[in-house]
Amino acid sequence: MWHLLQSIVIFGVIASNIHWRWTPNGYLAAMIGAGLAWLLTQIVNELPQTLKGLRRRRS
Repeated sequence: MWHLLQSIVIFGVIASNIHWRWTPNGYLAAMIGAGLAWLLTQIVNELPQTLKGLRRRRS
């Protein structure tokens, strides 16, 4: 599951770089895509724990 999500994010960043040429360096686009995929994975992994902590504070 995570590999599919990460692959889609990386592909989207690289494809947008090919289309709009926001950086002339393809390696930089790949690194940005990998970093964004890692960040998104971390956010999604931590979300249940964060919500659980917020529910505890309310009770």
